[in-house]
Amino acid sequence: MNHVQLLVGTVKGLFICRSDANRARWQVQGPLLDDWRIDSVLGDSRHGDRIFAGASHKSYNPVIQLSQDGGQ
Repeated sequence: MNHVQLLVGTVKGLFICRSDANRARWQVQGPLLDDWRIDSVLGDSRHGDRIFAGASHKSYNPVIQLSQDGGQ
C-alpha cells in the first residue's frame, strides 16, 4: 500500500483526507458537495477511483452521488 485515503462525511459536505503510508502528513480536500449533508460514504477502487455518497439537502430529496474520478 503506497497511500491512505480517509473519506469523511459531515453536515457541511464530503472531505477527502490523503496521506502516504507513513501517515505523517495529510492533505485535506473539501468540502465536496458543499451544503449537502453526507450521511454515508464508500470508496471503491476495484474499477477506477469511485466514491459513492448518500447525501441529503434541505431543498432536495435524498440522493446517492457518484464520482468516477475520486472526487475531482
